[in-house]
Amino acid sequence: MVNFMYFYEPQYREYKLGTKLDFSKIKYNIINYFEYGISEPENEFAWFSEKEATLSFEFLCDNQVIKGIFDIVSIFQGEQKVRIFANDILVFDNVVKNIGPLEVVFPKPHDGKVCLSFEFPDAKSPFNLGISDDKRELSLCVKSLIFENFNPTSLDIGTSVAFSKQLIKNSKNFNDYVIFGLSESENKGTWTNGNNISFAIKFTKGDILVSFNLKLLAIFNEKQSVEIYANGTRVFDKIVTNLDDISFVFFIPKTCDVIFNIKLCDAKSPKSLGIGSDSRVLGLMLESLYFNEVMLP
Repeated sequence: MVNFMYFYEPQYREYKLGTKLDFSKIKYNIINYFEYGISEPENEFAWFSEKEATLSFEFLCDNQVIKGIFDIVSIFQGEQKVRIFANDILVFDNVVKNIGPLEVVFPKPHDGKVCLSFEFPDAKSPFNLGISDDKRELSLCVKSLIFENFNPTSLDIGTSVAFSKQLIKNSKNFNDYVIFGLSESENKGTWTNGNNISFAIKFTKGDILVSFNLKLLAIFNEKQSVEIYANGTRVFDKIVTNLDDISFVFFIPKTCDVIFNIKLCDAKSPKSLGIGSDSRVLGLMLESLYFNEVMLP
């Protein structure tokens, strides 16, 4: 991603949670927050009109985790690949196919300043497609945006999170924590789907050191480069080639809220490799995840 923050200082504007930002011609108060990448409003909406866009905010709240909700009213050509970064932390990476709410969850830094950067690699102009003389590179058409407090589901230290239908009966269900990046669960486990996975947990105890233990059932294509971030800090970086647990130690802050982001650069679809019709972008098959407190001497 080209980080335009290196070329200019974003103009952070104060924002109060619950304030509706309108993309319509009548109100159009989103103009107070966007740096570039959004076209002039058209009646009740406006288009993201470049391959990159940026919105900047200074959140006036004590909340540690924030959820943004975009009201999408149209998608150019029916679907668009979308990546969203919050201060360079990838918080959304998916193909958007449905109109309606698009939710993004991200951690709020101590100073409250967040620059949301957008990538639309599939954006195209109607002009280049021979549809009209409109030369804007269109992707998503948005009616409004609102930010709310996000409360992750709680988890006791020592309680297992299950990715397997067989284990879910006696453990916490992974669906309560995952934001994006996983397939539907199967009997024995769940495949990651995409190059990025995100999930959020509110631990019932904070200000402690804990171990992260992720049990694998399979590794697609024999090996995977795995990077894991906890609230934006890299805590694991390794080429995984066997089914040993992915394990490391990290610190849970006093707030108890942690957003995990897993990056799988080598994930590919069987279809793209010519070994089947499965178009999911596979990396790791997960069975369970658990956390144990680490007692310092």
